[in-house]
Amino acid sequence: YRQMGEDGNWDHGEKYLIQINSIPNAKTKLHIWSTLLEFNDSFPGVQESFSYMQDACSELKQNKFFKEMLSAILTIGNVLNGGTQKGQADGFSLDVLPKLSSLKDNKGQTVLNWVCHKVKKIDDSFDGLKKYFPQLIKASAYSLSECVKSLNELKRFLTSIQKEIKDIEIKDNFINEVNTMLNEYNDKIKQVETLSNDNLKVYQETAKYFGYTEKDSKYKAPEEFFRMLCAFFDDVEKSMPKP
Repeated sequence: YRQMGEDGNWDHGEKYLIQINSIPNAKTKLHIWSTLLEFNDSFPGVQESFSYMQDACSELKQNKFFKEMLSAILTIGNVLNGGTQKGQADGFSLDVLPKLSSLKDNKGQTVLNWVCHKVKKIDDSFDGLKKYFPQLIKASAYSLSECVKSLNELKRFLTSIQKEIKDIEIKDNFINEVNTMLNEYNDKIKQVETLSNDNLKVYQETAKYFGYTEKDSKYKAPEEFFRMLCAFFDDVEKSMPKP
């Protein structure tokens, strides 16, 4: 560059780089812009990951067939445990759900076969559970801890940009535009944090509703609870009475 001079025989790419290099604080500005683009690409996925939990909890509490199944499971549990201290239970841990498809009588019929038959007899429209829980199935795909980790990473992106801006002495249109974007993105982060806190509160209330305590892993990890239920829904599909 020094030998050929500013007007040397450069190709278009080289001329472009020379022009970029002439911009004050070009390297820092390019890094800032790159970080903003990375935030813009990542944020929708992080926001979506917090969007399903409350609806998943509502599906569980409101679905009549799920309630009927729990009632039938409690009934057969009390029958099987008749004559013991467990035979007059008012409830049971949902952790038993994955086991119902493996407990069989001498004819090879599982407990879950019996439960599905019982619920079908109560309401002939019952044809499984899975289709009633679209939000729960979506929620099961996300780990809460990983989602929080991703959100904190986005916050670090914004913090790093704010620090880099402070190192630029000259304030120009670029910096003004970046500050506007930072304000917008920080507002989005706060909205997602509020959503996250609200979702966790609703989930923990739901976990307590189904008998879990703060010591249980499923109380702390919603995805563990949702994934167990998704597996149960699959078992129900396989255990439905044959037409």
